[in-house]
Amino acid sequence: MKSQKKVLKRNKKMKVVRVTRTEFELDNGDIYPLPFELDHTPTIKEFNEIYANSRQIVETLIAQSKSKSFSINSPNEKDTNN
Repeated sequence: MKSQKKVLKRNKKMKVVRVTRTEFELDNGDIYPLPFELDHTPTIKEFNEIYANSRQIVETLIAQSKSKSFSINSPNEKDTNN
């Protein structure tokens, strides 16, 4: 029963409750820095949409990486896996 609660908690979609040009805060109290300073501070609604879309993209990439083999090479490096 305890593990089910962890799974449900992990799958809960977090909402952004505060955003600045340099960081954002989720409804669970976690604060994350942005990788770069924004030109303007988006509204919470705007940032929640960005956050939801970004999360979906990351989840899709993770799922793809579990089903395929990805090679990460620098642009000048030859792929020796093929």
